[in-house]
Amino acid sequence: MSPVAQTILQLYRQLLDLEYPEEDLVTVRRAYEVGSELFSAVYHTSTKTLLAHGIGTASVLARLKMPAEVVAAGIIHNVYWNGDFGDGHRGISPRKVKELRRRLSEGVEQYVAGFALLKWGEDTLPGLLDRLDEMKGVERMIMVIRLADQIDHLLDYAIAVSPNSKNRHAMTGRMLESMDPIARRLGYPEIADEMRELLDESLAANPPDCICRKTDSHFAFRVMPRSGPMRWTIKLRERIYLGFGIRKTLRKWFA
Repeated sequence: MSPVAQTILQLYRQLLDLEYPEEDLVTVRRAYEVGSELFSAVYHTSTKTLLAHGIGTASVLARLKMPAEVVAAGIIHNVYWNGDFGDGHRGISPRKVKELRRRLSEGVEQYVAGFALLKWGEDTLPGLLDRLDEMKGVERMIMVIRLADQIDHLLDYAIAVSPNSKNRHAMTGRMLESMDPIARRLGYPEIADEMRELLDESLAANPPDCICRKTDSHFAFRVMPRSGPMRWTIKLRERIYLGFGIRKTLRKWFA
């Protein structure tokens, strides 16, 4: 399998190599811009940024030649639960839905909402497998996004360096017993094989303790930028600085 992109430039190059048209690149770029804002200070429990994880998920979807709206949804797939919309609340709300549909499209938002609403765990996966043949277009695509999400979670020893890695490995192994046949029945046996290979590599990893995160949290966490509390004053200062041509004048004086 080809490498999984972890930066937007790597993803753009991948999409160009796969001959995605320009309008698809615009769709993906807009999702990245939204993700850059809403994931700007959010990290996964492994300490990987949520934006990098979203790009990785999108990259796996691109390898599968998914439509551009699905790839775009991959970038921000967990934004309803982990994105910073500025209200301090997790989950879906009418305001968040309206914002995503305005800034992206109804199509992208429906995949993101479906991801947030799909109950995905070792207790629910057997039931999803049982009714897989009943699922239609959008629901099946959301299942593929979930599998791509799992691939990126297994990359780079992310589970091995996360808190409670032993329990996480065990849970992932149990979930794989359902994820494997789901991937195969959806028509992506390469995803099933890659998940097993990555899990084996993660189980065999022995990362030094100094790079393993110690907190017991199972959720993404935020690191507030130092300028965060003064964000409005900084924006005002920049607006004045640019609006009155101060920067251009200084460059002319000191060029």
